[in-house]
Amino acid sequence: MLLAKTVAKDNSFDRRALLSFRINREDLDQATYARLRLYAVPSGFGYAAYLPQTNRFAVYGVTNELAEDFPRDCQWAQAPTLENSVKLGTFEIPRSKQAGFTWFLSEPLLEFLKTDTTGLVTLILVRETTETHYHGLVHAFANDTHPHHSGPVLDIGHGELPSKRAAAAGRGAR
Repeated sequence: MLLAKTVAKDNSFDRRALLSFRINREDLDQATYARLRLYAVPSGFGYAAYLPQTNRFAVYGVTNELAEDFPRDCQWAQAPTLENSVKLGTFEIPRSKQAGFTWFLSEPLLEFLKTDTTGLVTLILVRETTETHYHGLVHAFANDTHPHHSGPVLDIGHGELPSKRAAAAGRGAR
């Protein structure tokens, strides 16, 4: 699982998720949007009651390409830092939602991808909201090896967003 947690007092319990994707420069030349799909899964750690009703997450793009060379099972000290990154935007999840798809869409994400020069991009996912009480919920998202749900997907598209096309098609069928 990819874990995200921010503790107000003792950051030794903080968690952030690292996501790396290989991208094709040719796909980006004409791209009109980029979005990240995450599948929330129950972590089994902490209590949702100790979180605000709405939790805000931020996605950062690692700008220091040397910092992207980290082992898959790296320790906190080896991982890329927010200081080597640029904030690409935020999204929110209600504390009651511990399972299901979440989409992150932002213009800065597409621009970040278009500036990549190596074909490998690294994103950092952090929860910006803190617990209201010690033992707050650790948010989790499926990774590529999750036994039941798909891991993160970086969707780079051309034209309208799929949801807008589907909505337009649905209106025409009435």
